[in-house]
Amino acid sequence: MTTESPISTFSTEPHLQHMIKRIKVFDAEIAYVDTAIGNGYPVVFFHGNPTSSYLWRNVIPPISKQFRCLAPDLVGMGNSSKPQVDYRHEERVHRIVHMEGTVSVASWKHASGPIAEIFRGLRSPLGEKMVYDDNVFVEKLLPSSIMRKLSDEEMECYRRPFTVRESRKP
Repeated sequence: MTTESPISTFSTEPHLQHMIKRIKVFDAEIAYVDTAIGNGYPVVFFHGNPTSSYLWRNVIPPISKQFRCLAPDLVGMGNSSKPQVDYRHEERVHRIVHMEGTVSVASWKHASGPIAEIFRGLRSPLGEKMVYDDNVFVEKLLPSSIMRKLSDEEMECYRRPFTVRESRKP
């Protein structure tokens, strides 16, 4: 019986470090996990805000037995660089292709509950304090969007890229 270690871009274990690669793209460096194994097609795993490829640490090992797995840390998150740029993407992204999904415009105007209150707060004068001082994405939104309680070790991995105020720039 073989045992598998979860993949973490924050790992210091040598046998996992070889999967972490970096590539320069314009003014940023993107870190990514590349299992470079598996005979099947490549499978790309994307994360959301404020997570990283660490999100996929328990999913990639079994999938990588049959497929090459790639999981980037988006710019400003995880092990990718945090260039001092405006993260408003309308000037940086030329096209987005979205398939197999239904996209509708969401409004928090009529929403209720704690999550709705947080998102309304982000659009208020308190929004900057919530992001920079309270680290609301990592401390509140992330744990509340997961069905189980995250361990202290998991929370530490999610906090690590955002330990200082300046690193929380959206």
